Amino acid sequence: MMILHLISLFVINFPAVLAASPPITIYAWPLSAPSPKPFAEIVLPSATDGTAEVRTKNIPNVSDGEIVRLGILDDKKAWSGIATSADSFRPGIAQRLSLHTNTEGQVVHIGFSSFKAVPQNKGIQGDDIFVEIVPIQMGVQPVLNKPVILNAEGKVDKPGQEDNRTFLQKYWWAILLFLVLQLAAGGGKE
Repeated sequence: MMILHLISLFVINFPAVLAASPPITIYAWPLSAPSPKPFAEIVLPSATDGTAEVRTKNIPNVSDGEIVRLGILDDKKAWSGIATSADSFRPGIAQRLSLHTNTEGQVVHIGFSSFKAVPQNKGIQGDDIFVEIVPIQMGVQPVLNKPVILNAEGKVDKPGQEDNRTFLQKYWWAILLFLVLQLAAGGGKE
């Protein structure tokens, strides 16, 4: 009976184990340090759960006014991240990490912002890290294969554009031609 219970637990939890992604390590790298140190370890949500979980958090020891690089290392150990001031890690300052993901759900870049924490009665601690997952979005696509229509002057016609000239401005040449013909033809002799 116990073996059957263990097997059923394994079968039920097996898809959740497969769907769980490995944790993402965010590194903090002060300019004075020779190498980056882990800042936070974050577990991305599975397909059914929409919240990321911060497993560990290590505030870097930095002096006032120092610049700290925050970022990730990809599979090829290439750095991708941002730089922020040491003031972002003071007590009472909350941080927001934006994890930018590609179409496969892998984190390719991070964003970071810090802000003064809200009062304690709201249930938010001053040193909390908020994680936001930002999936890649398609940009604006150009509209192709529309013919360009030019007017008589060789310029692009704008829809709704009307000719605002008066009758005399439009047909002055025809009136002038008529008058010249009348004068040149002269009148008959009577």
